[in-house]
Amino acid sequence: LPPVTVVPRLVSFIGQLTNWYVRLNRPRLKGSAGSAEAAVALSALYEVEYNLAKLMSPFTPFFTEYMYQFLRQFHPNVVNGAGKDLAEDADGVSPSVHFLMLPDFDASRVDEEVEVLMKNLQSVVEMGRVVRERRTISLKNPVKKVIVVSNDQKTLDGLRRLETYLHDELNMRDLEFSTDEKEWCVLKAEANSRALGRRLGKALSGVKKQIAQMTHDDVAAYVATGSVTLDGHELSGDDLQVKREFKGDAKIFEADVSPEGNLMVIIDTREDEELKMQGCARELITRVQKLRKKAGLVVQDKIHVYFEEKGGEKGPISTAIQSFLPMIASALGTAPAPLSLQPAYSVPIVSEEAQFADSSVKLIVARPAVLFAPADVLAKHEATVPVEQLTAYVASMKYGDVKAALESAEASVTVRNATAQVTLTANVEVFLDAKALAKALGKPELAWLTTEA
Repeated sequence: LPPVTVVPRLVSFIGQLTNWYVRLNRPRLKGSAGSAEAAVALSALYEVEYNLAKLMSPFTPFFTEYMYQFLRQFHPNVVNGAGKDLAEDADGVSPSVHFLMLPDFDASRVDEEVEVLMKNLQSVVEMGRVVRERRTISLKNPVKKVIVVSNDQKTLDGLRRLETYLHDELNMRDLEFSTDEKEWCVLKAEANSRALGRRLGKALSGVKKQIAQMTHDDVAAYVATGSVTLDGHELSGDDLQVKREFKGDAKIFEADVSPEGNLMVIIDTREDEELKMQGCARELITRVQKLRKKAGLVVQDKIHVYFEEKGGEKGPISTAIQSFLPMIASALGTAPAPLSLQPAYSVPIVSEEAQFADSSVKLIVARPAVLFAPADVLAKHEATVPVEQLTAYVASMKYGDVKAALESAEASVTVRNATAQVTLTANVEVFLDAKALAKALGKPELAWLTTEA
């Protein structure tokens, strides 16, 4: 194929890779589903990028050479010197991508069912975004309900398998699938004048009148059977163009139909207090993630987050945190805790005064640090080692070492000096995070912090 044909397809493929595979699988790539799933996702991405470098090498020689030199370090033929006995132009061994042959097409890797599933997913997501734009609803703000309508149960079953992606991309509280087109839309048919004009000639005007009189059920029957007889003429295939028009309450709902006409996406645009709180919680997640990025932290870096709202624990941001703590903790890898629980020896990495939701909140991203039970609980060790010295010593230990000790079979950390030994019990005297401490304290005002996902 000439470059003018190949290059646009490669560019389109890169868009599919980055805007869909990478974005949809970002949590999986980072290990949210476990190390085994992360390895599978990363391996698939590596395979695609490696072959993409070879495919693009004739068109972007310098960029693909840069890609190849980076990727070849991790090729199985290079790792641990595995390819030392291979030819100089073998994959990974070759000093340049331009010495490699273009990859062969492997038809066995094409899964048409998956391609259809992905196409339908993309269609629903893109329609959902269009609907949001019409009502100027930001993607940060969750919507009450998204309804996906299709007369094809197989299509809806496939989308149901991808429900998690739809929730992430369209940010909704509830997702509903419906095959009842009659409830949500009106089917209308229009004549394909170009096709029918040549065949019917003067009879076309009479057929058009019959088409205009077709009811929803008539058009549905045409879609189901593929043919209809009007004014003595049998119509089939592309003779009729079927259109779906939304018939719901336009004050409540906004809808869009796919270009193919097989899918309709309807969004309930009403907003309530719970949705506002959920939007506030998502904004908090975004703010903390931006602070992580500002501090130069990577995915593997663990953090603790503390907050203090200007309006106190009854403010809108605090209320949102309390109401959607599992969602926030899942996204951040830690449960945000009140600033009052931050220990004095905790090391802040970055902080900011953030304004949103008509309120102001102080956010602190800190290095993980252990927390201790109140002084009266630790007082029993005073005669052996002064509590102040005991806590200072444990706090100075590497967090990872203390974590390993507390999560071991002994579930404790032991401190020794020349004359004495003290053992602190996990989740009784020493804690890995504020959530564990809140459970032990049992204070009603901290009960929200103990919520499990």
